[in-house]
Amino acid sequence: MKKTIILMLLAMAAFSFTACDSLIPNELPTEEENTPGGNDNPGGSDGTEDEGGSGNIEDEDPTPEMKGCNPCVNFGRLVKEMTFAYIDNGELNGKWIFEYDAFGRYSRIYDEFNLFELTDFSYSETMFSCVYNNYDDRIGGNLSAQDRFTFTTDKDGNVTSIEMVRGDIVSRTAYTYASGYVTGVEDQVSGIDPPSHDRWNCVWENSNLISGGLGWCMLDNVYSYTDKENRMNIGIYDVEFPLRLKGLSSADLIESTDYASYTYTFDNDGYIVSMTDGEDNYDYFYTFTYYE
Repeated sequence: MKKTIILMLLAMAAFSFTACDSLIPNELPTEEENTPGGNDNPGGSDGTEDEGGSGNIEDEDPTPEMKGCNPCVNFGRLVKEMTFAYIDNGELNGKWIFEYDAFGRYSRIYDEFNLFELTDFSYSETMFSCVYNNYDDRIGGNLSAQDRFTFTTDKDGNVTSIEMVRGDIVSRTAYTYASGYVTGVEDQVSGIDPPSHDRWNCVWENSNLISGGLGWCMLDNVYSYTDKENRMNIGIYDVEFPLRLKGLSSADLIESTDYASYTYTFDNDGYIVSMTDGEDNYDYFYTFTYYE
């Protein structure tokens, strides 16, 4: 599933994104839900607003629409850790740690194995960016690739384009919306020989993507969904680039695709505690912990 519901930003398949999105409510987190403090403070060690490494380029507070809504979809509880292990032998394969600024926006995301890291998050009214670092070894490895991502949004915070720059390679994906849903995708990659230029479509039903996708690897995929709302503020179906961006994921949790099936366990508030991903050669068991 990780390789079939992701956005192929490079024709060379450097890494990827989660799939198209629904009309997600622009809800603000409550004071209690997002108040930083203590060792579990997502905004910094002592709760001050200037910590957490958000990279916010404005001195004043973000606009209300941006608090926890752009880029990450925030329904209140912020994921602290996501681990995933192979089901057949229980071997831990990855552990993502998520850090946020005082407004619930991503400030740093890293794999504890030092394989991937997202840093240098910077925000403005209709744009945000980050740097994706890829290391060649799991522990203490050297930096093997670095990519700069720039995300442009509309007035509602939906992502309208994503530009990725890696050296001479530039990938730009643009999204067309109708009634809050992505209907068309155009992808261009330059700096490769030959350059690529492709277009795709998305089909939606009940606020969920049911067929098509954001890249050629998703075009023949068909999705079915549970009756459970996707309340996660991260992209749980992508173990390489787990951002959840407004405008680019379905409203409910996926039950199955052409290539994978999912089961979930929940806490009393409806947040996922664990998840299984059944896919040929990629059977994973996930666990999630949250900031209090």
